[in-house]
Amino acid sequence: MLKKSIIILIILFSGLIGEEIFNLKDGSSIKGERVSEDETSITVQTSFGEVTINKYDLVIKEYIVVLKSGETLIGTKKEDNEQYIILITQGIGEITLDKKQITSIKEVKLDDSKNDVQKDNKAKGLFGLISGTGIVDNLISNDRDADFTEGQEQLISLFADPTAHTLKRSTLYMSGLSFGFGLTDNAQVTTKWSGFFYGDLNLRLKYKAYSSGNWEKQSAFAIGVDYHQRWWPNKYKWVSGPLIKTVEGIDKTYYYGGWTSINSNEITSDDLELNYYCSNEQGYYGTQDECLAADPNNSWEEDTPYINLDGGADDPDDELDYMVELFGAYTFSKARANLKGQITHTIGARALIARNGDDWELFPRLYYGVDFDITPRFKVISMIIYDQYMLEPYQGGFFSDGEELEVSSEGPIEESKVLPVHLDFGFIYAFNNNFRFGIHFQQPWLGFYWKF
Repeated sequence: MLKKSIIILIILFSGLIGEEIFNLKDGSSIKGERVSEDETSITVQTSFGEVTINKYDLVIKEYIVVLKSGETLIGTKKEDNEQYIILITQGIGEITLDKKQITSIKEVKLDDSKNDVQKDNKAKGLFGLISGTGIVDNLISNDRDADFTEGQEQLISLFADPTAHTLKRSTLYMSGLSFGFGLTDNAQVTTKWSGFFYGDLNLRLKYKAYSSGNWEKQSAFAIGVDYHQRWWPNKYKWVSGPLIKTVEGIDKTYYYGGWTSINSNEITSDDLELNYYCSNEQGYYGTQDECLAADPNNSWEEDTPYINLDGGADDPDDELDYMVELFGAYTFSKARANLKGQITHTIGARALIARNGDDWELFPRLYYGVDFDITPRFKVISMIIYDQYMLEPYQGGFFSDGEELEVSSEGPIEESKVLPVHLDFGFIYAFNNNFRFGIHFQQPWLGFYWKF
């Protein structure tokens, strides 16, 4: 009985090994064992009987294989194992490729590999900018099930934080806030052109000092320096203290507290504004004098005082101008199973050194980020950041620069603790080889750039 069971299991297992899945152009999928084959058809034994498939009706996957030597091959895979791939090409026939020598593999439709030039010409044609970005064509495309080893976008930064990757030689990059250029395959220079409008000459140089591996597993390390001549700070500090204001000839003490830009001017009693509420038919008036002028005999009461930051405490002075930042990043990637792209990890550190008056201050920042290839065009990015001088957008870190200073006449204001650990999450979508768009949780929220 035991021998009979073993024989049955062997027969069943042998049948499973011999089974293949045949995808047809009409969307059908047939699973079975290949019985025979000729130049035009394949006979398959299925669970519902023996069927003959016309080879013309089969979906044949074709791949573009890029080698480390710079050569590109297009063909169908005959065999794929851990060491090598056997590719059948139209021009040179069957060729065996060592996986260690392969930079990337990407599935393409048969028509795509032959019509790239036509697509490029179409992108430059009738619809101008819209067609040029490929938005119309690519939004309706579906590459979710495509095979690929690397996505179209190898990130040079995780939103604002550098990775170890650099632009390729002679590649021009431009975004809504900056532009850059690949000096060599391992060195790039970028600049935030938006700073030019207020006299900030700035340059960021990044050099990839180390790189190894292939598409299955690779790692890189880069270092760099960022220089700003007139830096507009995006770092914040907690400020608090007492202010004395004379009200009706009597000195009264008020207390303030809140987060503001690190180069804000010192807060004085002149920045403290008092408003009053008049309980008469004319309602609210902004100052005590206005209340008294409207009706000296009517009652009025002090409303919530506030700090006036216009031209005052929050008006950045010119003392903090020069800024130098040193940074380093280590990036390593590993291929996902079944040719579905990569998972890439980046660990980085930034040491920002800025002049504040006669002093130089250090602002460290550590970060870890991971990006997932979902499709060849679509990446999901997640980050964790340690930065004790950073505010979340809802805490006034982007719009107000500390305008949410609290004022009280009751007593000192307790410091509002801000967790120095921050999270970010978002995605980047490549409409084509040139245009990318991204959105994420931290400011500036939206990003887009062209790469030529």
